[in-house]
Amino acid sequence: MSTYSRHMPRSSEHAQAEAVARQRQLQANEPRRDRDVLELSLGTKFERARRHRDDAAEKVVAAELEMGNTIVELLAIGNSPERVAKLTGVDDQEFKRLRKVAESAESPQTPMPGHSSSAPQPSAGPTERTIDNPIHTPAPVAMRPTPRRQMQPETT
Repeated sequence: MSTYSRHMPRSSEHAQAEAVARQRQLQANEPRRDRDVLELSLGTKFERARRHRDDAAEKVVAAELEMGNTIVELLAIGNSPERVAKLTGVDDQEFKRLRKVAESAESPQTPMPGHSSSAPQPSAGPTERTIDNPIHTPAPVAMRPTPRRQMQPETT
C-alpha cells in the first residue's frame, strides 16, 4: 500500500467531514449572501431612480422648449417683451433664457464672424450621453444636403 492511500480517509468518514465543512461554509457565507441580496436590491432601486430622473429631465427640456416657443409666438403677434413677461409671469432673466432656448432650437447654430470655432454650441440642453450626463438632447441641426453635380453631356 502506498503512503498516499494510507492517509486517505475512509469514504463514510470523508463524507461526514465534508458535510460538516459544507455546513460551516454555509454559515460563514450567510452574511455575504445577505449582503449580495441587499446589493442587488439597492442597485435596482438606484437604476430605477436614475431612469426616473432621466425621464424627468427630458420632460423639463421639452417643457422649456414649449414655453420658449410660446414666448416667441406671443412676441410674433405684436406683444412687447414687457407685456409677454407679464402675461407669462416670468421675470426678465427667465424670459430671456426661455426665448433663447426657443430661438436656438429653431435656427442652425453658426459661428460668429471672427470666431475660430465652427462647432455648434449647445443651447437647449446637453448634447451627448456621458456617465455624468445620461440625457441625450441633440442641438437642432437644419443642414441641407449638398447638391450633387449634374452630369454634363460629353461633347465630341
